[in-house]
Amino acid sequence: MYTKLSRRHRRAKSIITRYIYQMIDNEMTASEESRAQRKRTCLIASLIASLQEDEEMEAKKSENEKKGLSRAEVLQEMLAFMIAGYETTSTALAWFIHFMSKYPHVQQKIKEELIKTGGEQDLTLNRLDSLVYLD
Repeated sequence: MYTKLSRRHRRAKSIITRYIYQMIDNEMTASEESRAQRKRTCLIASLIASLQEDEEMEAKKSENEKKGLSRAEVLQEMLAFMIAGYETTSTALAWFIHFMSKYPHVQQKIKEELIKTGGEQDLTLNRLDSLVYLD
């Protein structure tokens, strides 16, 4: 029995799947040099590098010997990271906001530290590392 919710779920899943496959295709068409540079900081670039290496090697093997990642496996990994990343990030932010509202003096100290170390400037990794109280 198909309900309205299951149709919406299938549609949402289809949209997410298409989006991730589009990300995979875009990464696969990127230059080798670009991918090599991004491989250290980009999860999908790392997965695609494994996929391409495996596909080339695995194409020479019989079905029983194949061990490489398939596009479907890359899709599943990306889904897991997207969902897990969303869940943990939103939970951490919710607790941060809760404690900042509960302890306004802490919120004020963080605000002062941010203003003191750069005010309106973008928050870079170096600047973030220099924040003692926020750590």
